[in-house]
Amino acid sequence: EHTDGIKVSMSMIHVQIKPSIRTMSVLARIVNTVQGKKGGALLVSLQNLMAKHYNGDEKGNEIILQLLNKCAAPYARMMRSWMNGGRLHDPCNEFMIEITSRAFRDSHVTIKQGMEWIDWCKVQDENVLKSISISSIDAPKKRSIFGVERHRSTSSMSAVDKVHTTGKYWRTIHACNESAPFS
Repeated sequence: EHTDGIKVSMSMIHVQIKPSIRTMSVLARIVNTVQGKKGGALLVSLQNLMAKHYNGDEKGNEIILQLLNKCAAPYARMMRSWMNGGRLHDPCNEFMIEITSRAFRDSHVTIKQGMEWIDWCKVQDENVLKSISISSIDAPKKRSIFGVERHRSTSSMSAVDKVHTTGKYWRTIHACNESAPFS
């Protein structure tokens, strides 16, 4: 019996909680799937979960899309900052690029340091989005009228390598501008 003197039956309780049961079931599966993951790995797990288990499920898709939209925002900000200026603020190590050199991280790279280009930062494969990891290496090669391959240096690079290299170039340009004697 309820405190207001209204009798509550099990069927009344079931009717009241039934809409929440489906939502809780979807959330439980999401938690089990993404547990311990972050950044790109978390986003990829959510995308895979939606494609494999909730295709055509309106409630499941709604919940996962809402989570994807919220979770993707920081990743998108990091991507934009990296691609537009070689800057990266990733305190939780969630982005696909990890800055491995402290001098590079702090923008104190100088030519005198003799740092190797490859040592500045690296790709974290576990945080690469599925949509970015599709390689362009298998694209057909263009040939000139003389039968010689025509390509720019980036035409055979994967999208991941292009993102990695673009941010590196921007970061290097900023470092050069900051250390130039005439700036």
